[in-house]
Amino acid sequence: KNPEKIEEFSSNLSYCKELALDLVQSCLDGLKYVPIKAMDKNIVLEAVRKNVSSLQYVPDNMEFYKEVVLETVKGNGLALQYVSKEKMDNEIILEAVKQNSLALQYVPKKLIDKEIALVSVNQNGFALQYVPRRIIDKEIVLAAINQISYAILYVPKDIKDYRDILFISLRKIGEVSEEITDENQIALEAVRRDTLVLQYVPTDLKSYKEIALEAVKRNGYALQYASKKIIDIDIALAAIQSHTPILLTIRYIPKNIEGYREVLFVALRKLGQVSDDVNSEKEIALAAVRMDANALQYVPTDIEGYKEVALAAISKKPEVKKYIPPLLRLAYKFNIDFLYINIYGE
Repeated sequence: KNPEKIEEFSSNLSYCKELALDLVQSCLDGLKYVPIKAMDKNIVLEAVRKNVSSLQYVPDNMEFYKEVVLETVKGNGLALQYVSKEKMDNEIILEAVKQNSLALQYVPKKLIDKEIALVSVNQNGFALQYVPRRIIDKEIVLAAINQISYAILYVPKDIKDYRDILFISLRKIGEVSEEITDENQIALEAVRRDTLVLQYVPTDLKSYKEIALEAVKRNGYALQYASKKIIDIDIALAAIQSHTPILLTIRYIPKNIEGYREVLFVALRKLGQVSDDVNSEKEIALAAVRMDANALQYVPTDIEGYKEVALAAISKKPEVKKYIPPLLRLAYKFNIDFLYINIYGE
């Protein structure tokens, strides 16, 4: 009931060990309270088998320390996080990453060599993120990508043959046959499989705009990864017409594109479910903020009836008053009305 009191029995080592064994069997954190002189191999093993985090309470100068560590990481590689950095060696690290490659994140960079890196990425390509740059080479990278193509996320762009490696990854993502060698076609098939792959597609491809358009048609959220240089009204409208939530898409449309206002009201019309025969910007904006008050952040302040639109949004969700420009809020202060009361709480 009171594990701290075990220290009172430390003078009777035999009895203390008996209590310690009972404690680690009944309490997940029991080893924390066991006096060091009462710790023996059996007690420690019992504790870490029950809770691997107990390994952190084992002094690393005990003669059985490595034996306990090896048994523990063979069963749970992530237990490596509780191992003394001073006692980590190649054998311990290899056993840990064999069991769970993500244990690599707990290894000091200076201890990671190519063997350890390959064992890790061959099991889980995402382990590449924990491999120090000094040892990353084409062999390690290809091993990671062969395990999971999305490991390209962690491939340094300054590595030799990066573009070749990138298209190996895109080919795998797009499930493109080896017979197809055109980079444009490989990239297009990849974004058809996964639109967010657009972030990796080189912008110097001849068909880059077509590839970007294909991506945003399927997922407006992919617009964030399109080069700003090629985003125009066609790409913006395609993104808006996708099934992606409108407010997630609008944020990635550059305001300086030609036709931005037109795109904006197409988006607000879609959000507010406004029929095509309604042409009033005010009515479109009102319908949008009534559907989602956060749309107020995109409503142009120069529309006729902006104040009414702002009031409708604030009445639905008071927090959106932050989207009203400060100078405009200041101007409203001279009109004591419901909007003023809602904005200033006075």
